[in-house]
Amino acid sequence: MKNKILIISVVMLSFFAITAKAQDLTNYNLYNQNPFLYNPAYSVDKCTFTGFLNSHIQWMDFDGAPRVNTIGVRGNISPNSGLGLTVFNFKSGVIGSTDINLSYAYKAKFGDEHFLSMGLGLGFLTDKIITEDVVAMDMTDHMLIGQDAKETTVTTKFGMAYQNKNLEAQVIFPQLMQRGKMNYYTIGILSYKVDATADLEVKPSVMVRGAKTTPLQFDGFVTATFKKMVWLTAGYRSNNSLIIGAGANLSNYSVGYAYHAEMNDINKAGKGTHEIQLIVRLGCRDKKEPVAEGPKSIKVTGNVVDKQTGDPLTAKVVITNVNTGEVVFEKEVTGKFETNLGVGVYKAEFTGNIIPKTEKFEIKESTNKDFKLEVKSIKTLDKTFNLGSVNFETNKSKIKDDASYKILDQLVDIMNEYPDLNIEIQGHTDSDGSDDANLKLSQDRADVCKEYAISKGIEAKRLTAVGYGETKPIADNNTAENKAKNRRTEFKIVD
Repeated sequence: MKNKILIISVVMLSFFAITAKAQDLTNYNLYNQNPFLYNPAYSVDKCTFTGFLNSHIQWMDFDGAPRVNTIGVRGNISPNSGLGLTVFNFKSGVIGSTDINLSYAYKAKFGDEHFLSMGLGLGFLTDKIITEDVVAMDMTDHMLIGQDAKETTVTTKFGMAYQNKNLEAQVIFPQLMQRGKMNYYTIGILSYKVDATADLEVKPSVMVRGAKTTPLQFDGFVTATFKKMVWLTAGYRSNNSLIIGAGANLSNYSVGYAYHAEMNDINKAGKGTHEIQLIVRLGCRDKKEPVAEGPKSIKVTGNVVDKQTGDPLTAKVVITNVNTGEVVFEKEVTGKFETNLGVGVYKAEFTGNIIPKTEKFEIKESTNKDFKLEVKSIKTLDKTFNLGSVNFETNKSKIKDDASYKILDQLVDIMNEYPDLNIEIQGHTDSDGSDDANLKLSQDRADVCKEYAISKGIEAKRLTAVGYGETKPIADNNTAENKAKNRRTEFKIVD
């Protein structure tokens, strides 16, 4: 009789101890690969359906050590919402718990790359004594077969998840209502994905968990994934333990294994903890949504550069669908730009402080690669541009050297490239000499430039020559260097 009382007392004491406090939350080791293990916010996901099985075997050789099996399914009921179901079965010695939880989550999108999900779970938790594992003198005792051996309570949990392109942050209350009491045990998880190479993705993560009445626990993990198929993970837990794991993603299936080694006295009592996980995912979609509507979308990349130096130029770019007249792209850019366009004929206009340019191009059904659009132009200021120094003999209108002719040849090339362009050739001098003499000299020099362009085939009606003498200096005429700047030939675009 004494043995019976002793055994029953130990069993009941264990039972009431576990039901008097919050459930000892399982230290899953593969939660980075399956965030739905903890967080009901992942009831909605990029995959239409997910099912998983997780087996967590703690302290392998320790008799009566915890064993946890978790099975779950989740599915989207709309693009922004989903339902989930998890069944959690816990066994430690003669104590067992079963938690069946139904969850709902909603995902909101902010901007192009920001998502916030919130999930709520509601379920039932049954704590019980596993009587078949109890050795007693009288197995018909009401304490083993009556209501005292089992208790069922309502449970709730809540979680949030923020996702950016590479950043993921979670806040979870996994036992918000537990055994009739509010429990603010909290889990926080932060991770960041880095594309180390085209094939290698590295993802460090940190977890913090605990409550006012329990010490904080910290996890630190680094996971490396090769070609989105094979992954390795390693981590440290603040109770002085190490975790390593590996797995593979094969089509719609994922399998993973983790080993948890205690680096303390617990290790002497039994071997480490093993965890195995199998996940099935169906109907997964890429996070990136097509930018342009229609049956086909091609990325168009453009670059606006200086014709002489190759440096980026600032310009206003307007792309119009010639067939519909719709403006499909309008933006001020510096150098490179990109957009996505469907099949059609387009006109791209480049304006601003450059020589204006128009390009026409077509995207066909047969186009199967990115379309590149490079525009070379000349920077202008108030529609005026300078191609370099046209040198003349002193006090004369005779061109001095071949370099000067090459500058005028550039002007001819530009006017041939832009057949609608009309140019005013402007002659300028420094302040040496009389005003009248400088005015005449600048006019004569502008006329020489005009005649040269006409001799190269440019129509005379497209050219105007004007001498401004010393009336428009760009620097003070107080040094030889500044005077050289003022002796110049410029070209202005006229309507």
